[in-house]
Amino acid sequence: MPGTHLVDSGYVVADVLVRAQTHHQIDVVGPPLRSSSRQQRDGHGYDLHAFVIDWEAQQAQCPQGQRSVKWTAGQRQTGESVLRIRFDRATCRACPTRQACTSSPEAPRQLTVKPQGYHEALQAARQRQATPEFRAQYALRAGVESTLSQAVRRFDLRQSRYIGLARTHLQQVLTATAMNIVRVIDWLRGKPLGAKKRPAGHFARLVPDPLAIGALATAGGTSPTESPPPAHGRGSGGAEHPSSVLIRIMQNRYWALITAPATFGHSE
Repeated sequence: MPGTHLVDSGYVVADVLVRAQTHHQIDVVGPPLRSSSRQQRDGHGYDLHAFVIDWEAQQAQCPQGQRSVKWTAGQRQTGESVLRIRFDRATCRACPTRQACTSSPEAPRQLTVKPQGYHEALQAARQRQATPEFRAQYALRAGVESTLSQAVRRFDLRQSRYIGLARTHLQQVLTATAMNIVRVIDWLRGKPLGAKKRPAGHFARLVPDPLAIGALATAGGTSPTESPPPAHGRGSGGAEHPSSVLIRIMQNRYWALITAPATFGHSE
């Protein structure tokens, strides 16, 4: 198994970082999710990164130099173990930078952090994300999402067709081989990259097909691209009313749509 895994942000969480390194000696590399704190969302204020945590003394120090007065182990509703750190109420109420720290008018600032190993692993991942070395290393993952999408949508790789690791591995190898063959064929045919992959919607189907336009011209009909002869619907100045223009365009699109199938499927 590779010693380094380049993953998306959904896998860069504290639990995965610690278990991958501890149990499998795997370095999980990816952009961690941003903090959900109000200070992080607003872009100003004292979020968790502004506090210094002394794990041995079981205290935290705020940016103003004040130390916490309570350290309590607890759990989230999901069962995840956390530490709740609270500062002194009177000290927080008298702090001149209180607005940058908490939005509560009375309660003191409280921090909720993960246990030391999990907290430090997540903080290290966030610090690494800001380095040039991370950007150069993570660039190797560019394009993998489109490859996975192609494997799932065109080659049914969402689920294994067989039971057992050996058969599943064989399916994955054959799927990867088929993807390479398809890409080589597309390259030989000059198929441009980034072409539209999804079928056109109902409204897009109203656009006249070039074959339908040619068929109408051959049959002596009016092509949607041709200007219609002057008729009613024009004002005294000779300008066509907007409603008449819209009706004519929609009639031409609809005519092209219903006549297009007639140009296909004929056998002599």
